[in-house]
Amino acid sequence: MSMANRQKIVLIIPIIALIASCNLYAETRRKSPDSNIDVLLVMDSSGSMKKTDPHNIRMSAARLFITLLGDMDRAGIVDFSEKSNLLISLTPLYLDIYLEDLFKVIDRISSKGRYTNLYDAVKVAYEVFPSDKAAQLATPIVILMSDGQMDTGDREKDKQLIETMKRELLPGVGESGIRVFTIAFTEQSDKSLLKEIANRTTGQFYLALDERDLHGIFISILETLKTLNKLPLSENSFIVDESIKELTIAATKDKSGTQIVMESPDNKKYMAHRLKNNMKWHSTQVFDMITIKNPAKGKWTIHFSSGKNNGVYIVTNLELVTNFVQSYYYVKTDVPIEAWLERDSELIEEKKILTGSVFYAEIIQPDRNLIKLSLFDEGEDMDKNSGDGIYTNLYAPPVKGRYKIRIVTKGLTFEREITREFNVLNLEKIEEPDRREHQSKRKMVSENQTTDSPQRDDEVVEFSVTDILINFALINILFIVFGYAYYLVYGRRFFLKNIARKILARDHWG
Repeated sequence: MSMANRQKIVLIIPIIALIASCNLYAETRRKSPDSNIDVLLVMDSSGSMKKTDPHNIRMSAARLFITLLGDMDRAGIVDFSEKSNLLISLTPLYLDIYLEDLFKVIDRISSKGRYTNLYDAVKVAYEVFPSDKAAQLATPIVILMSDGQMDTGDREKDKQLIETMKRELLPGVGESGIRVFTIAFTEQSDKSLLKEIANRTTGQFYLALDERDLHGIFISILETLKTLNKLPLSENSFIVDESIKELTIAATKDKSGTQIVMESPDNKKYMAHRLKNNMKWHSTQVFDMITIKNPAKGKWTIHFSSGKNNGVYIVTNLELVTNFVQSYYYVKTDVPIEAWLERDSELIEEKKILTGSVFYAEIIQPDRNLIKLSLFDEGEDMDKNSGDGIYTNLYAPPVKGRYKIRIVTKGLTFEREITREFNVLNLEKIEEPDRREHQSKRKMVSENQTTDSPQRDDEVVEFSVTDILINFALINILFIVFGYAYYLVYGRRFFLKNIARKILARDHWG
């Protein structure tokens, strides 16, 4: 091989590596639509919490929230009254010992503070993320809980701090990409301020007047941020298939003091004080959280639960995945809804699994009307390829407000569900695309509803320069290793032949 050709190969290899790294990253993004999140739980520890949360349900709900986070997510705890304290910094969740550290800190939070310094709570939370180098790799989230108003004991100072928060602090929080979700515990809370904090940081505001609703609010926040695989519940029963490795059940009690009972497929009953070795059970006044590893296959039933806010969250190698992961969409703009199944992060296309399976979406609109939309894999309209295992349809939100979507698949031997909340906003000067009504099998189940069929653009995948460079470096390392191996096998032989020729030529010419 000539020197010129070798130089060409050396130049081509990095270009191939760069292209491969882009493709690798795009594929990774398709398989993992959710980003990792860093969550700071900012919890009010003022004395008034003894009345508004006498059973410390906020602590139990926080434990549930952290339990349902992913291995690559992180969580930290801040408490506040007259001032704020970072009790534990952003902590990874891939080891049980880290979870236990977080739970111990949560259990130490008191309700003994004299004041409610909301400004300091937001400020301290805001300062945590820039000081944490790893925070740039995840979506920063703050969950702020309070039952009161801005109170430092000085009314003039309170007014100044509120003004400073609105004028200086919140713009910085919003521009940094930190989303703040706020929860008020009483009507006497400064709801307008908590709403403004949430709205200006693309978060959400919640009012928790009943302890029974608090864990539902935490789950709602989590489902806004993450795609969690759940099992559909029918009259407090659910079906476990053999692919499920672990499940976590959140069950709301019918009334305070009620004892939740779990009934397994073999008709055995389990309670908080009567467990198997593969079970963990955390009981509170208003809800229980049960984790079961390697659960028995078949029908399970939750007894003595109100059914409100119940959820069964699973760890499984057979997952329902969706592209519907944004928190915000726009009025009267077509949104593609795609769903597919993955086993061990690989798209499932086998007919033996998908035959007989149905995919659909249920959307609760702001007016509480329920829209049911079937998803299809027939290569028509928005669906790119028939039989590729990706089920698709379109939805155009009619009005602004808060929506909830439930995406479900039911197969012959399994069931999966994903629930997410999202907001729909008015977009100024939005141009309506040309629309034409068409006859299609893709029809909403609700009466007088038709879908539209705009031309589908190729899917755009966003990726950062950092991600490209990382993949570029890794693939180049592989090329270097293979190149060195090639040299050891072939290059050295070529080198030895040249030496041999020179020796023979010297001997020939004397």
